[in-house]
Amino acid sequence: MEMDSQRIRWYLWPLLVVSWLGVSVCHGESTKMNKDARSKLSSVQPAVWEKLAKKKIYFGHQSVGDNIITGLREVLLAYPQIKIKIQERAELVLPAGPALFHSYVGTNEKPMSKNEAFQTAITGMLRNNVDVAFFKYCYLDIGPSTEISALFRNYRQTMDALRKQNPNVMFVHITAPLTAIQTGWKASVKKALGKSPAGYPDNARRNEFNDVLRKEYVGKEPVFDLAKLETTRGDGSRMAYEFQGREYLSLAPEYTDDGGHLNETGRRYIAEQLLLFLAEEIANKRV
Repeated sequence: MEMDSQRIRWYLWPLLVVSWLGVSVCHGESTKMNKDARSKLSSVQPAVWEKLAKKKIYFGHQSVGDNIITGLREVLLAYPQIKIKIQERAELVLPAGPALFHSYVGTNEKPMSKNEAFQTAITGMLRNNVDVAFFKYCYLDIGPSTEISALFRNYRQTMDALRKQNPNVMFVHITAPLTAIQTGWKASVKKALGKSPAGYPDNARRNEFNDVLRKEYVGKEPVFDLAKLETTRGDGSRMAYEFQGREYLSLAPEYTDDGGHLNETGRRYIAEQLLLFLAEEIANKRV
């Protein structure tokens, strides 16, 4: 039986008060993720940056990847000791020398096309002449209707084939990016009415894909956990929400202006973390 308008108002009132007072509907979780990336960049040994600058690195992506590339350019300007050359997207050809090469792969909302496009870029355009290679899905690639098992099976087959063909290449796995969720009084009203706030079901599926990827590769092969970084706020807490009895992560609002793409703060933060990740792989002689 539906509630009458008077009962709905009384039911929603405490939720609206909480929202008006600025209390987040998400909650933070303490984390050990580092919050001093810039000082860590300065502390990396010059020999590590020199070795990284001599590598041929390929990055396949779409628009969020463009954000990260912009962030990398900004970080490299601030840290001249990191002499990585970024090759423009239109110049994706057989590498004549070390650089970070990047290009668009596949079509958004068709993630399996990105698996195929990444494989084509490595074996075709770059002719297997790289030292490090990785690509990422877009948040648009994974939604409520995505068959996670089928997508991951295709992804794993692609990476297995590339690794077998290129045993000397370090292939990096990247978790799928997330989006910000709807918060505030509108989210409270939707929950009270039994509806899901924007971003809840979509991010749930992305979290599920990322859980499968982590289980398969963490501790065995290099994993750049983009999703985990995106959810880690400046104070070290995690942006999380509850949906259908489970806790899921979402993009921290301070890293985005439109709910999905990385803003200036977000792109630089992720770029710094990517450089630290690559430096650690170099220092550990994994590449």
